[in-house]
Amino acid sequence: MNSKQLLILIVIGVVLGGAGLLVRRSQDSDFKASTTRMGDRVLGDFDLTAVAGLRISSGSNSPVEILKKDNDWIVPARGGYSANFQSVGEFARKLWELKVTAPKNISQSRLPILQLTKETGTTVELLDSAGKPIKSVILGIKHTKEGGDSSPFGGGGGFPDGRYIKAGDAVALVNDPLSNADSKASEWINKDFFKVEKAKSVSVKHLVDTNSFSLTRDSDVGEWKLEGARAEEKIDSGKSSGFSSVLSYPSFNDLILDKKPEELGLHKPTVATVTTTEGFKYTVNIGTADGENYPLTLAVTGDFKREREPGKEEKPEDKEKLDKEFKEKLTKLDEKLKSEQALGKWTYQVSKWTVDQLLKNRHELFADKKTEEPGDTPRPGGSPLNLPFPNDK
Repeated sequence: MNSKQLLILIVIGVVLGGAGLLVRRSQDSDFKASTTRMGDRVLGDFDLTAVAGLRISSGSNSPVEILKKDNDWIVPARGGYSANFQSVGEFARKLWELKVTAPKNISQSRLPILQLTKETGTTVELLDSAGKPIKSVILGIKHTKEGGDSSPFGGGGGFPDGRYIKAGDAVALVNDPLSNADSKASEWINKDFFKVEKAKSVSVKHLVDTNSFSLTRDSDVGEWKLEGARAEEKIDSGKSSGFSSVLSYPSFNDLILDKKPEELGLHKPTVATVTTTEGFKYTVNIGTADGENYPLTLAVTGDFKREREPGKEEKPEDKEKLDKEFKEKLTKLDEKLKSEQALGKWTYQVSKWTVDQLLKNRHELFADKKTEEPGDTPRPGGSPLNLPFPNDK
């Protein structure tokens, strides 16, 4: 190697070294010195009572809003359906109380890795009554812990014990995964539903009339009887017992908006009617299945006893107490009726599990017929062991 070639190599080395130094300095300048300290409130101090809404967005998905209206919380994306007040209140308070577990100095280039940009993370805004943001924060990946070892970037498949967040330019780790920060409207609606108690009759009307049936019983703990059963039709108590708890714990996944009954099969539904010993009557229309879900509408009426009948040997001193108990029970029944009747204007998406019992056909209520093996039936002339053969003498 001559001196000229050596000089060229030296120059190239100097240039590359200088370029690397510039890149390093550029990266170092990318880091934001944290302005928060351990124990600081993530969002600082603000008036929690002034919060009148939440706006949550995730990536390019449309944001979901939960807004306060006339002392109630609603989800506009679900037609103004009531929001789960407890979930909203707890989440807003959690953000208000949220404290920094560990401040972090993170470069701009690494923010997407921690999902701390608007494009990659979950942005939460606390809104005032005019819809303007009071505070906002970006929620990044969850910090996980497994077997006592913490993973700095949330990996490892352990359980979440915190989350990376970004408020303004400050990045920090908090000790709450904030798992209920969901940008799906269905996760914020109030999932309280109707509840059938003490069923005494169940009638199901299918499109094919021979599949329809009606069951009744003498009390809310009695055996079910099939109306119009023929002598040879024996109802299986094991199969009918499920109707004792039918719709006793129904649930729904979401609301169905802006769809015509014809699109959902609700123009020709399966109609189930359930009455209770207390005087409730529930009429449920079930449409066509969409995968494992069904559309459902509901109508509720009530016919309650308004006057108490005194017992034959009732003592005067017991009358006041019994009258009071009767009125209190009647008040609760009226409140339940009013609450459940309000559900009647919506169309719900329910799981197959919720309506499975009501989708049974009439013949499915009977005991299974016993299948006989070929050798079980005696043949004419004797059993298979003593049949006469032509060669027998």
